[in-house]
Amino acid sequence: MIEQQRKTEIMSRLRREGFVSVADLMSQLQASRSSIMRDLIDLEKSGLLERTRGGAALKSSAAVLTFGTELPTQEKKDIHAKQKQRIGAIAAGKIRPHSTIYLDSGTTTAYLLPHLSDKRVTIITPSMYILRHLPVEFNGNIYILGGAYNRKYDMNFGSVTNREAGEYRYDAAVISASAIQRETEEVMGADPDVTAIKQIAMARAGKKLLVADSSKYSANAVITFAQLSDFDEIITDQIEGEENE
Repeated sequence: MIEQQRKTEIMSRLRREGFVSVADLMSQLQASRSSIMRDLIDLEKSGLLERTRGGAALKSSAAVLTFGTELPTQEKKDIHAKQKQRIGAIAAGKIRPHSTIYLDSGTTTAYLLPHLSDKRVTIITPSMYILRHLPVEFNGNIYILGGAYNRKYDMNFGSVTNREAGEYRYDAAVISASAIQRETEEVMGADPDVTAIKQIAMARAGKKLLVADSSKYSANAVITFAQLSDFDEIITDQIEGEENE
């Protein structure tokens, strides 16, 4: 069983029973102790559970990301960093030189930046976080959408941002998500102001790319802003059939 499937099973059992033991998970999922512990650590960093002696308990206050409960951007920047680096390199490879792209808010999208430096692209984004992480050697243009600044998400949003986002045409939109529901194929967020911009950019984009580390498949959120089928490509750190033992 691959890592992504293990995490999905762990969260399904937690939602049913409220607690899981490491020993039971090793037996149920036929995985090593080190793999199970690594999965639990990742899920805890995502705010979905709390590790306890011998197992883990569902973190009920964070089981579903609701309005205002998502971690601030600055607190997420180092979570799943290796996975995001991998995603960023793959996603940037899908971007053609000299194209105009919408780069979504969040931390995952920032990992494209080092791989876009020589492509002479034009980046349009509401994210001040993206601007702060722009490499010195970046050889292109960047436009920041105006609007009300939100410190938590380190981005602009609101009616002004939405209007400006809708005035551009994008060769590609690179979109992030808070959660993905595998069964229903819903792509979800935790704040209506943030998801509104995503939908506007997607509607104006020639190609739509979803970037999400595999922990998002074990998460849940309150707002559905798209379906997986709305995207031309879904880029994650988990390759089908790959085992992360």
